[in-house]
Amino acid sequence: MLPLFIASTFAIPAASSSVQIPSDVLSVAVTAVRYASIAYCPASVTKALSCGNCQAPAVKTLKSIKVTTVDDLQYYTGYNPASNQIVVSYRGSSNAKNWQRNNDATLTSVSADAGTVKIHNGWLGSFKDTQSNLAADVGALLKTYPNADLLFAGHSSGAAVTAIAAFLAVQKSGFLTQLGVSSKRVNVITAAGPRVGNPAFATAFSKTAFKSAYRIAKGSDVVTLTPPEPTYKHFEREIYVDSSSTGDNIPVFCDQQPSSTKKGSCSNRYTSAEVQAATGGIGAQHMSYLGVRVGC
Repeated sequence: MLPLFIASTFAIPAASSSVQIPSDVLSVAVTAVRYASIAYCPASVTKALSCGNCQAPAVKTLKSIKVTTVDDLQYYTGYNPASNQIVVSYRGSSNAKNWQRNNDATLTSVSADAGTVKIHNGWLGSFKDTQSNLAADVGALLKTYPNADLLFAGHSSGAAVTAIAAFLAVQKSGFLTQLGVSSKRVNVITAAGPRVGNPAFATAFSKTAFKSAYRIAKGSDVVTLTPPEPTYKHFEREIYVDSSSTGDNIPVFCDQQPSSTKKGSCSNRYTSAEVQAATGGIGAQHMSYLGVRVGC
């Protein structure tokens, strides 16, 4: 888990040009945060669904759970018959080598259907190191549940790797495409994620025909403001959570325009340095999203 610091009050004004989120979308987003939280648990806890978030009504029906560890990395897969979804979630930073990958912020060129994009080298490497395992795990679940949709969920650096996995899996050469799964069956919902790639990646991701794709962020969470713009850019669509010392306010949809270099009215309204100075670092705001306490 990421280290915690005590965050000071950092009230951010509500986003302009925003749209309140429908209750059904918000419910799905909350469930995705719970899935991402479970990824931090030890394998035995995840398999047994014996954590607090594991027992939420929308989560406790998860079955066929498999936890896969590759070197310093860990993710899990499973199937939820209640939603007819195969769930994929990568764990966030939990050890020194994870942090080495986080700090490897060189942009690496990747060939995508929309052309060449550039992705954070450390997190791209995390996906590549687990790609064959993930393809096999998801493939096995698809054989048993061939009509299932997929949900990719992750928190923090786990959000970054999860987003990369979903994006590359639905490219023409990606493992989901090879398995006959269209991007229109894939949902991507991440929370507290950093920026993953350059503006070309943000645009390509945002234009991918996912069934749904949401990135949950707070202006008071420094992680969502790194690595810095304009070299890096967030993909859309953002679920923006206005937070203060009293907790999370009503989340809204907030589009940041991936091609823009101007300060926005969403989570990008401040720089990471400004948030760092106000909050003291990666604090409690990073580990609580949509009322869900992240972690095992």
